[in-house]
Amino acid sequence: MPRKSAQDLLRERYEKLPSEVRDHFWQFPEIIEKIEDLRLALTYMFYRVEWAHTTSLYIGLRKTYGVQAEGKTYAVDAYMAKQAMDSTHMTREKFQDSYETVFSKDFPKNAAEKIKLAQQVRDKLMHGMRVSDAQVTEALLKIMEYTKLYHDAVREAADFSPFGSQQGVTGATKSLDKKVSCVILKGLGFHMD
Repeated sequence: MPRKSAQDLLRERYEKLPSEVRDHFWQFPEIIEKIEDLRLALTYMFYRVEWAHTTSLYIGLRKTYGVQAEGKTYAVDAYMAKQAMDSTHMTREKFQDSYETVFSKDFPKNAAEKIKLAQQVRDKLMHGMRVSDAQVTEALLKIMEYTKLYHDAVREAADFSPFGSQQGVTGATKSLDKKVSCVILKGLGFHMD
């Protein structure tokens, strides 16, 4: 039986991801088919994962930190939450700490292990070091495993997917006062300009 090509293996793994995750990485199949440079596919995947990280923290803040009063739901101000995401230097460790703060759950260890392996290859690539096609393929497989684990963790913690459409996930909420929102966000460890 002939061995599967890296593209075939990646395409097969991609197709097994939840539809919301596939939709989030909608350009991945085209990148591996038409461009055929898996290093670009890895860069693209990390770009989209980090976008999902920021978005999930933002939505988590809006869904989790608020109050009920007079039959209405008040959440952290949307503009302030977005500003907190944009102003906070989000290292890998800071992201995991922020995840645990926002969702009141430990960052899933199995997901952390998967992304760490992919990050090691990404770091070598971004710093001009040599990486083999096999290493890039393995990193892409790990990042796909990570996306499934992260999707499931956020879904369990806050009942939304960090991938795909985010429309309506916070429901009909009113914003808390900007000063109150700022105090909440600073208290949670986010930087506010």
